[in-house]
Amino acid sequence: SLGLLGNKIGMTQIFDESGNIIPVTILKVGPCVITQVKTDLNDGYNAIQIGYGTVSNKSLTQPELGHLQKSNIQPLKYLKEFRVNNPEEFKV
Repeated sequence: SLGLLGNKIGMTQIFDESGNIIPVTILKVGPCVITQVKTDLNDGYNAIQIGYGTVSNKSLTQPELGHLQKSNIQPLKYLKEFRVNNPEEFKV
């Protein structure tokens, strides 16, 4: 299963048909960028790496910047891997 990255904006409430109050969380999701596709042949497992949240170059380390610059992607604050069955379906 794939996931999305985002920020929590706040909380609010909605009402169902019976008039009961249901608390809900408001999220700001995306834009999420695929930063790397990992294959079983190269890395030993199938996964994609997704990035979110543009930041300045000063807030990342040199290895993180090098990893993102290799794919010609702007600096991103959050990177997360998700396992997939068919990595061929995704492109950086």
